[in-house]
Amino acid sequence: MPTANGGLPEEIIDVFVRYKNKFNASGAKGMAYDANMNKQQIKYDYDLTPFFALLNPNKQNLEAVYEAKNKGLSSWNDKGTYTYPYLATKEGFLAKLKEVDPNSKLFPKVDLEITAPELYRAYEANEVSADGQYKGKRLLITGVVGSIGKDILDDPYVSLKIDYLQSVNCYFDDKNNKVLSQLSKGQKVQIIGTCAGLTLTDVVVKDCELWE
Repeated sequence: MPTANGGLPEEIIDVFVRYKNKFNASGAKGMAYDANMNKQQIKYDYDLTPFFALLNPNKQNLEAVYEAKNKGLSSWNDKGTYTYPYLATKEGFLAKLKEVDPNSKLFPKVDLEITAPELYRAYEANEVSADGQYKGKRLLITGVVGSIGKDILDDPYVSLKIDYLQSVNCYFDDKNNKVLSQLSKGQKVQIIGTCAGLTLTDVVVKDCELWE
């Protein structure tokens, strides 16, 4: 541990390493098998990934932390001041991962990141300027779901709420119907799509996918 006040005893680290070698760094309760295919019962969900990422915050260990969080085996803390923010908050984790592996698969492959209100206000202020900045670009858009539906051509879309009669409409392929059916109004989401510009009162984004 990089402090002057001690750290994890070697014996404890040895326990973690042996457990990792037998069952992996994280997992859900249930039946497991060792290298000789002998059954082992795991009674509880477990997540040892923070210990390994603390000892060695490399690409492999950091991605293991994210995988465990994504599976719900542990959760991120609220924003705050932490000794090791990359183990506590999602924002701290992503900042650390960008230092270690800026090309990680966990980062979206987009041209720009923006919120739905920021995108809409840019078009509201100056459509010509906004087209120059965003039209045809692949965007990661953060917003709040206002509605989920289909247009007159039966194409599914998610409307990100801005204000009364104002929205950013994100259009998806039918293959996304199952994922979209699990969304609800008021839910905060991140959507990747290509900006198609302003149509009447709405900003349109096409070829979309949900980013988790």
